Amino acid sequence: MLKRTTLIAITLLFTAYAFGQKRNQSKENEEISLAMKRATQFMIDSVSYHGAFLWEYSFEHKRYWGELEARRTMGWTQGKGGTPAMGDIILDAYHATGDEYYYQSACLIADALIHAQLDCGGWNYCFDLAGEASLIDWYESVSQYKWPAQEFMHYYGNATFDDMASIRCCEYLLRIYLEKNDPRYKPALDKAIDFVLKSQYPIGGWPQRFPLSYEHPYMGFPDYSSFITLNDGAMAGIIDFLVNCYTMLGDRKFIDPIYRAMHCIALLQYESPIAGWGLQYTNTDLKLATARPFEPAALASNGTSGGIEMLLKFYRLTGDKRFLEKVPAAFEFLEKIKLDDQTIILSGKKLNQGDILCPTFIDPQTLEPFFLKRVGESLKTGGYEKSDIKLGLQQGYSSVRVIALKRMKAEFELLKRTPVEKIKAASPLTSVSTGIFSKYVTSGRDNIDIKEALTIAGSLHKNGYWTAPLNVKKTAQIIEMNPNRQKGLVEKATDPIPEGISTEVYIDNISKLISYIRKK
Repeated sequence: MLKRTTLIAITLLFTAYAFGQKRNQSKENEEISLAMKRATQFMIDSVSYHGAFLWEYSFEHKRYWGELEARRTMGWTQGKGGTPAMGDIILDAYHATGDEYYYQSACLIADALIHAQLDCGGWNYCFDLAGEASLIDWYESVSQYKWPAQEFMHYYGNATFDDMASIRCCEYLLRIYLEKNDPRYKPALDKAIDFVLKSQYPIGGWPQRFPLSYEHPYMGFPDYSSFITLNDGAMAGIIDFLVNCYTMLGDRKFIDPIYRAMHCIALLQYESPIAGWGLQYTNTDLKLATARPFEPAALASNGTSGGIEMLLKFYRLTGDKRFLEKVPAAFEFLEKIKLDDQTIILSGKKLNQGDILCPTFIDPQTLEPFFLKRVGESLKTGGYEKSDIKLGLQQGYSSVRVIALKRMKAEFELLKRTPVEKIKAASPLTSVSTGIFSKYVTSGRDNIDIKEALTIAGSLHKNGYWTAPLNVKKTAQIIEMNPNRQKGLVEKATDPIPEGISTEVYIDNISKLISYIRKK
């Protein structure tokens, strides 16, 4: 039997060890929190332009990129690393740490978005805090590119729902307003909500851009910006925003627009045996329509999987079984158009078990796929034409799509088995308004241990940034932005810049560090 003095000694040793472990962990946690703060201070003070963010920056801050090369005074609204995305991760950091610095930084970002808000209440893909004349000049410079993103070939001066550009800003204003019910954000939020409601067609869909414009027909096709657009989650994002507005603000004026939108999506589905969706439809007769030259009037496999996902969501919102009735026919359509194993190998795509590979576009008359290739030396002198899959796979816009068919079928079967009363009870449309937004929007999905958190914190450069690979192809092909260029002068492509500073990498690393902090 151990003597009393021995037991005391052992207890003291264990206590000292535990205290040392706790002190070491406290030091490590402090190191992680400090890295978060330093990285955020660098992004706010050295990278942003008065709260506006692009996607990528060269180390010396002489070149800047959103989807295209941009200027120092510009900000981007779309994308995983745009201005509202940066605001969301910094608000997440505020919730994780309680540090008021993060909230004040999030407010700076909100102020930049409010400054960029158009008179109509929405936003463009990008904005320029130097003023509209500077932005128009940037558009003129972009038009010199050989193969620019076509949506930047013409400056409309109105707002866009494409790539959720306006909706990301709307969601962020709703979130920053609800954070502390600060009245200074209410007018801009009300203006944004009014923009979304006014732009909805009576049938329930939304145009790609608003106020409506028909001023830019291109390559023989009519201006597509008035078409009802499903591409890139445009309508799905709008509906989610309106549901959040109803849930958070408790105003029943959102109910009718939500229901009209849901039934519009169901109406746009074709009948069996081609029970799919396209990416855009004419707003007059709801026919499939051509948008950009590489987005033909066709059914689309990604549009169809997106349509299925929306119908399943609408059933969860309403318990209305009409939203499930045509889902099996959509599954059959996807199985009918799936590509064979040899094509999967040719595509180089990685499929999980139960996934299928489908052509992006399908002719609704023949069920033949549209594979498109570039022709000509530039978008001004050339365009796109039908091709075989091998050449189609070489284009920047994917000719094939991986469809998670097994996962969607499993979700469909689960919803069918779930009692409808339970579905309705869980719907936010039947809930009393809470006025509370999700605490974490961008972060908290990764299971990060202290070792990985310390590795991320330790990889922060002494100046306060994480080194990131840049889009080498993009930086090599895009011309230098020279505000003093001669009109019409086509400048030479510059050498690629392999590394720099990326808002998306910052968001990813901060998200992981927040995930660790939340676990503590």
